[in-house]
Amino acid sequence: MILKIFLILLHSSFVISADQHISRSKIYLNRFQLSNVLMKHFGPESNKFIKKYIMKRPSIFYGACDIYGQVYQNINGQAVNYYPLSQCYSGLNGNKISMNAKLNKIRQALMLKTCISLVEDKSTYNYFLKEYQIKTLKKDQVTKSIIKIFYKDRDYSMKSSNIKDLIVEVCISKGWQRI
Repeated sequence: MILKIFLILLHSSFVISADQHISRSKIYLNRFQLSNVLMKHFGPESNKFIKKYIMKRPSIFYGACDIYGQVYQNINGQAVNYYPLSQCYSGLNGNKISMNAKLNKIRQALMLKTCISLVEDKSTYNYFLKEYQIKTLKKDQVTKSIIKIFYKDRDYSMKSSNIKDLIVEVCISKGWQRI
């Protein structure tokens, strides 16, 4: 009898612990993936905003840095990171950060700051317009085109009508950031 109770308890604890470890959560682009997408859309000048609001915040945007990717070159007697976006801003602990990003309010606020900055900056805004030929499109095509840039094959409904507002609205939306 005691053995039977023990086996039932053992089995039920196994099931409970298995349920706790098996979960399905939404995963979002981490800071490296986000920076690649935003730099593709807004050009190399966007790096200053991406670095300030996204790359330097690994605890919010996740994405462990590669300690082996820290390649420095000597420029005028100073060690300069060959690829600045790979820099470990949080020191060697940066390689312990999860690669799978989660959504949170701070991330959303920083994405808003980033997207507004990218649209307000003339060089990044003009790069976007030129890269995707937004100025050459008819008025009724602009919204669909901007949505397609971020959402490729998904639908997204827009509330804005101004081009800058449209870009910011789609840029901050979490749907295209989800993996």
